[in-house]
Amino acid sequence: MEILEIFKKDGILAVIKPQGFASVPGKLPDICSAVLKKYPHIAQVNGFNKSEGGLLNRLDNETGGILLFAETDEAFEYYKKAIINKYYYAITNRRPEWIEKDVDFPIAHHYSDKARMVTIIPDKEKSLKYRGKPQNAQTHLRFIKEIDFQILIEAQITKGCRHQIRCHMASVNLPILGDKLYSKTKNATTYHQLYCYKVAFKTLSGENVEIEHIPEELKKFF
Repeated sequence: MEILEIFKKDGILAVIKPQGFASVPGKLPDICSAVLKKYPHIAQVNGFNKSEGGLLNRLDNETGGILLFAETDEAFEYYKKAIINKYYYAITNRRPEWIEKDVDFPIAHHYSDKARMVTIIPDKEKSLKYRGKPQNAQTHLRFIKEIDFQILIEAQITKGCRHQIRCHMASVNLPILGDKLYSKTKNATTYHQLYCYKVAFKTLSGENVEIEHIPEELKKFF
């Protein structure tokens, strides 16, 4: 697998994960194994999991965008505690009635389907079944523009939980186009239309940086 490197400085490496690839080793081809093969020193980092080296964040298999890796143990300890703002572009076919909106619903595992998560909305909580302890989750949504009946939404998170943006957008009646779990609308997209296009944080040396990458399929909006 060819690695698209977009940033390498102050002990952190940013690469692009293509849609359809896993973040970590498993059943599908994954970006983590390719990165650790190309950069053996990152494989030696004492990270969250031995097989993941210095990997700092994950993306769903169908989600494309920026993955971050710490290059040293020192960098990993710093960046795993740092505030890293993550910005995603999502496409939906429903236009919101607002320009910006904060979604602040906890998320938990579905009671029987291991592939799904559920959003815990206060007025529906009593009738909702789920497993384990719900995780607090905050997503800031912003309407960007509409082209050819497709609506581009920016979603901003810091420390995200599994399927957070997908669940939160579905909970406010804006399911992501192509989402096979949380959208009832059938469409011809190969993958769900969610992409981590920007991250912003303070580096180990104290520099404020923003790393951005817009994929070809989203450039029609700009």
